[in-house]
Amino acid sequence: MSTYKKQTNANSANPPAAGRIPPHNLEAEQSVLGCALIDAQAASNVLGALQACDFYLEQNREIFAAMQNIAGRSAPIDLVTLSDELERLNKMGEVGGMSYLSALTTLVPSAANHAWYAEIVQRNSVLRRVIHASNLIIERAFNEREETARRDSGKDGADADSGVFGVLGYAEKLIFDVGETLSRSELVPIAGAGKKVFEYLEKIHRDKSSLRGIPTGFTELDRLTNGLQRSDLILVAARPSVGKTALGMNVVQNVARSGEKKTETGARGAFKCAVFSLEMSAAQIYQRMLCSAAEVSMSKALSGGLKQDDWTAIWTARRTLDAAEVYIDDSSLITPAEILSKCRRLKREKGLDLVLIDYLQLMYSGTRADNRQSEVAEITRRLKIAAKELDVPVILLSQMSREVEKRPNHKPQLSDLRESGAIEQDADIVIFIHRKHDKNDESIPPEQRNEVELHIAKHRNGETGVVPLYWHGETVTFRNYIRTM
Repeated sequence: MSTYKKQTNANSANPPAAGRIPPHNLEAEQSVLGCALIDAQAASNVLGALQACDFYLEQNREIFAAMQNIAGRSAPIDLVTLSDELERLNKMGEVGGMSYLSALTTLVPSAANHAWYAEIVQRNSVLRRVIHASNLIIERAFNEREETARRDSGKDGADADSGVFGVLGYAEKLIFDVGETLSRSELVPIAGAGKKVFEYLEKIHRDKSSLRGIPTGFTELDRLTNGLQRSDLILVAARPSVGKTALGMNVVQNVARSGEKKTETGARGAFKCAVFSLEMSAAQIYQRMLCSAAEVSMSKALSGGLKQDDWTAIWTARRTLDAAEVYIDDSSLITPAEILSKCRRLKREKGLDLVLIDYLQLMYSGTRADNRQSEVAEITRRLKIAAKELDVPVILLSQMSREVEKRPNHKPQLSDLRESGAIEQDADIVIFIHRKHDKNDESIPPEQRNEVELHIAKHRNGETGVVPLYWHGETVTFRNYIRTM
């Protein structure tokens, strides 16, 4: 075997920690390439499992990339086609010539163990990626003091996402990106999926409420959605001052106080909720929830006009709220990576059933983007991934564009989602809050003026429709709409 070039991996540009050589196995890399040259099925398998950047040795990366080019033309991969491709790319000399390629074909007696060799290559590649990410994190941490000084002095060049939390978000994103490289699924026989579906249907037939999602407390909404389902990203959108924060907090309050969670033993328990509020403080959120739970006018509470009965209701509501397992984060700047990290920790230590984020347009992705549309698309994609990983429903509040106000009936539609079409694509459910009348129009009776509709414009796993609600402004509460004759 010819002498190998000692080169670092493309994804290990920084010097290795303490001068150590990054993890690699040259024999495994050569064995993978040799198996691909002597067996068509092995070639197909390893090309689907690995990427050129997974190889440590530069010449092995070039050879694998040439194999990918050949496979892309649906041509067979063998010594002849590979050497021809490398000649065409002027890479033949860089990979060691025909002597190196010929040696690869004689390295292994058969391709039977190609999957094991590929697994070794992938494992070492992931370890190198972790080392590379760690080097970048270390560099970022050392540079933080300089960035802070630039920001404090007001000089140009300070990043908007500087600070300790910026470093933590950066670190979490890099490690999360490494983890994503391992999230690869495989083709499975449809019979396996069929078995799961039949078990699902049988379970529902035996107990119609067994697979019901988390109840929101709004009867018609629960009927249409069958409750909030695990791993769903639920977008609630409205124009400013229409009530999206109030609706979100009403849902959290109803869920946390419902006591309808079924434990593994079949007993009833309490749902645990996390609220990320980028607009309001924890005290303001609690104030809203307290007045809503006590059914006490918030304006009276803030003006000192509470009566004895009101105080009694407030103290009762306080005991109920304090016992509810609702956790609030009121950071003004937060990224999807930080939300996922905090939710992971909460789920591990306390448990987690529902996440509310208020609201999308105040978030930033934690990475530099070409424009705001690209950044919003990155945010919603990562929040959908977070919902799947945490296996809980995530309610994301969002603003709508002004286009809805240009229509005579002001009825919202999916194109009104502000800043990015990716919002519609990533969300499993899209709900618009629509007021039928201007809440300040005193020419309309209060009963009609406070009628509100939830338009379910998208429902990936069910039907769409309109849910009527009633807005009680004094207590900042949405209620089920009861039709009267």
